[in-house]
Amino acid sequence: MKTKQLISAATFSALLIVSNSAFAGETKTQKQRDNDKAAATLSTMVIGGLVGGPVGAFIGAVTGSLAAEHADTKHQQQELTIAMNEVEEMKAQLEKDQQRASAMEQKAAEKLEFQVLFTTGSDELSQTDLKRVNSVARYLNTNPELKVNLEGHADPRGTDEYNYVLSEERVKSVIKALEEKGIDRSRVTYSAYGSDLSTAYQGDLEAYALDRRVKIDVVMKTDNSVASSH
Repeated sequence: MKTKQLISAATFSALLIVSNSAFAGETKTQKQRDNDKAAATLSTMVIGGLVGGPVGAFIGAVTGSLAAEHADTKHQQQELTIAMNEVEEMKAQLEKDQQRASAMEQKAAEKLEFQVLFTTGSDELSQTDLKRVNSVARYLNTNPELKVNLEGHADPRGTDEYNYVLSEERVKSVIKALEEKGIDRSRVTYSAYGSDLSTAYQGDLEAYALDRRVKIDVVMKTDNSVASSH
């Protein structure tokens, strides 16, 4: 909203400068016209600078230059119209950039999270879960700014060593499926926890079924996004 107000202010400033010059007509001395030009350029460049960044500076420079250089010509209205159109085009482009930035922020705030499940003692993906992983791969392929983090788990039956190995093999099954769909290995990080994070009561088979999983998080890339395991 602030950016739109500043752009509108720059446009209005150009209108005032040109209009004032038009009322004065040919009665102004060359020195007065030069002073008007200098004031016009300075005023609009300051407002353009408030917009911020290269876009704001460009808006200020374009509006100020056109208002100053053409304020005393017969074609001032035509030139002003051209300047106005250019400002509107830049404003539209700025709004698109802001929308794109907002979409990126939304992705960062709302990470995708779900899981795939495995049968007892298995590290093979079911056809249903394979389709789910393939959907994740398609999403990653169309959003290169994202990566995936995997967490492998096992139910508490069996030794700790066996469960760690099994949970890691389950993660590797998901990684393989992602790579087969074109996802670079550098975009995948993972951890294997065995049964360390199990909350199932002993003998609760339904709870065990939920322990045999790989949790999948789709998140924004960071500078230290490298593949890891532990």
